[in-house]
Amino acid sequence: MASSWFSAGEPILWWSPAPRAVFDPKTFKPAKSLVKFQRKHRYKVSINQATERIIRLCASSRPESETWITQEMQDAYVALANQGRCHSVEVWQEDELIGGLYGVEVGAVFCGESMVSLKTNASKIALWFFAYTL
Repeated sequence: MASSWFSAGEPILWWSPAPRAVFDPKTFKPAKSLVKFQRKHRYKVSINQATERIIRLCASSRPESETWITQEMQDAYVALANQGRCHSVEVWQEDELIGGLYGVEVGAVFCGESMVSLKTNASKIALWFFAYTL
């Protein structure tokens, strides 16, 4: 485990790097090139249909030594999803999961935790869709 902010056997600490990006869904606008890309490729998007898969995909998209999303963290996010507090947006090409994002809902705030793209622009499309549906 590469995590430098907590060690095995110790409590998982909250980490809040500065600065953090803040998006207002009311004013969020995707880049014109992304709109054009989606019009051409027609990726399908779903919400909360494969949350555990997105969490695991985000963790496995980096070498184990470089991810902060340890097995313990993955299990915690899955538990939050089962409680309705962790949500995901999944991006599909045909029946293949090609990217997405997940995060935690705290009141009226959604804290994005991680994104992943296995194909070009998949995570950007997930963010755009999520902002649009809020």
